[in-house]
Parts: sequence; structure tokens; C-alpha cells
Amino acid sequence: MGKANRIDRKALRRMSPLARQLILALRADPSLSNEALAKMFVISVARVEAALVEGLKRLIEAGREPDPFWRRLWPW
Repeated sequence: MGKANRIDRKALRRMSPLARQLILALRADPSLSNEALAKMFVISVARVEAALVEGLKRLIEAGREPDPFWRRLWPW
């Protein structure tokens, strides 16, 4: 498993359920707008924006964390 996949999985586990669903919906169809996501999930656009910000923060945090020491010893 590559480092990007580990980062994605770690970040997805740390997100709220709504942020996780929105991020995964955007991965499936990157052309979706915030308004389309709001209609799809029956929530306000402001809530979509807040959840996406939270999800992106989790992705950035997971990417900045160093690998645990044992990953260098056991890379697979």
C-alpha cells in the first residue's frame, strides 16, 4: 500500500461521517458543486462548506504526520 493510500485512510477515519460522505462523493464526481451536494444530502450549503473544510483539514493533517518508526523497519 502506498503512502498516499495510508494518508487517505487515516484522514477518512478521523473525519465526521458527513465530511467523509462529502469527500467520497466529490472523489466519485469532482464536478459536483456545493449546491448540488447540499441538494443531494438535503443540508444547507453552509453546512456542506463547513464539512468540506473539516475534511480537507483532516487530509492535510494526515499528510503532515510523520510515519511511525516501525514503518521504516517494516515498510509493507
